[in-house]
Amino acid sequence: MAVAELRYGHNERLRRLAQEIIVTQQQEIAAMRLAIGEPLPPSHASPTQPPPVSDH
Repeated sequence: MAVAELRYGHNERLRRLAQEIIVTQQQEIAAMRLAIGEPLPPSHASPTQPPPVSDH
């Protein structure tokens, strides 16, 4: 739901809240994975970030 708000929402206050929710949940998921000894996956861009720009 937070990703949908970032992609399609127009209210800046709600968009900021959605971004905070995404960051917090990612941190909580990482903490849970570390707690059970599961390796963290490689870091990826947020689903709402554009892909990196190539220098080529």
